[in-house]
Amino acid sequence: TIFDMIVHKDKKKKIPVMPLSEFFEQAQATIESWIEENSGNEGTNRSLQELLEHNEDERLEFKLSMWTKYKTVNKIATEEIVDIGGKADFLEDEVLHTVASFLNALGGTLLIGVKDKPISWGDRPAEVFGVQADYTWLGKNNRDADGYILAVYQVLNNGFDDTYTTANYVNIKIEQFNGKEICRIDVDPLPRIRDAQVYIKEKTDKSNSTAYYVRTGASSQKMSLDSALNHIRSNFP
Repeated sequence: TIFDMIVHKDKKKKIPVMPLSEFFEQAQATIESWIEENSGNEGTNRSLQELLEHNEDERLEFKLSMWTKYKTVNKIATEEIVDIGGKADFLEDEVLHTVASFLNALGGTLLIGVKDKPISWGDRPAEVFGVQADYTWLGKNNRDADGYILAVYQVLNNGFDDTYTTANYVNIKIEQFNGKEICRIDVDPLPRIRDAQVYIKEKTDKSNSTAYYVRTGASSQKMSLDSALNHIRSNFP
């Protein structure tokens, strides 16, 4: 221990002081317990039906696809696919942004294959397009749920430039809703310890620089250098 005893200023009472390593272990356990106890219906334990009935928030995001560009009319997506001559890399980056922002914040769930839901819909489930259109971009022998899951993991691993993060904090699966397949990505928050934060390399950024994202409300925000440093100091001491 750094100190064996400390004297309480008011009552002159001696209080034992724990080692710093033990203190940080207990503090991390307390934070994780608080998150679990207070997540309620906001956590990654929600059913697919509950998620679709909910509106996007700090722990829930809908994405229509990872590679397929859909035509929009008055900023509303239709089921008509737009041929842009290849994968829509900017959509792949959006998936990466969302997962990274959940990791750096409180965790959350990303559903791919789901259309943005108007707040006015209330408890009505969001409209589901499914991810089958994305399957066409997979290898000839991998155009199924298993192949898609592996591809999403690869996108994240490439973006994080490691495999440890996804292996320990990200769970990906395909779930069915009204005959359509949704890719569900459940993300646990990173431990609140020094250097645990995650940066990403965006596919559309040819400068090969890294970016830092944090979940703010119902959106994933790219942080400036100063904002990123402030967030890291506060959340990953």
